[in-house]
Amino acid sequence: MIPSRPSLRLSFCAGLALASTTAFAGPVTLNDVSARFFESGGQQAAGLEGQAGGYTPREFPGGSVLPGDQASMSLTMPGGQFINEGGEKKVTRAGAPISIGKNRNGVGNILAAWDEIFAGDTRYIQALWQTDNGEDILPLGAPSFFWGWHLGLTDPVEFNPFITNVEVKTATLALSRDSGASFFTLFSIKGGLPNPASWDGKDPGIFQSSAGNGINLILALYEIDPVPAPAALPAFALAGLAAARRRR
Repeated sequence: MIPSRPSLRLSFCAGLALASTTAFAGPVTLNDVSARFFESGGQQAAGLEGQAGGYTPREFPGGSVLPGDQASMSLTMPGGQFINEGGEKKVTRAGAPISIGKNRNGVGNILAAWDEIFAGDTRYIQALWQTDNGEDILPLGAPSFFWGWHLGLTDPVEFNPFITNVEVKTATLALSRDSGASFFTLFSIKGGLPNPASWDGKDPGIFQSSAGNGINLILALYEIDPVPAPAALPAFALAGLAAARRRR
């Protein structure tokens, strides 16, 4: 069941000047959606920001994920069924949302996208699933009352060779009925990761019971702490000095 703690069931549409929270605005970019989430104070309002605590994000130039990496993505139902008829589909990071197959429970398609982003000095892997026409991913009358998600299950998120370990500090799922203009609930999914202290780039998901809830966009945010190899740190320091000199 989706957690029903009052502190987590929040609406973040204030200040977005929406004409209607149920109107379908069409497919949006992954960065659009995550920016709305952060700008609306989603994590702060839910008490998830700073939940990890006790660590200082590591600073090194560039990203921790391989450039051009592909990871598999899908939406699932029990019994090995997929909501997207494409099944486990490879999606290239940093691209626009692409179709991973027709929505088995509707008439449109399921879109997916993912990337590594920076919010302040914190790194996240962000992943998005949405319907391309605003329809519910699991309407009443669907073959199941339960749905879930996969990220990287058959083709995991791959990190650069100089990264020796990746810890997931927090993992949050946010659900929207208006294609990411606002989020009506969010909750931690870290408990569903087999080994968040040494993440392998895979999330098998956690089945949710929410048929007929109007959900048409799902945003997952994994706050990560990647550890670079000690031998790589001097090279990063030299690269930083060179960049600073060029800026003078």
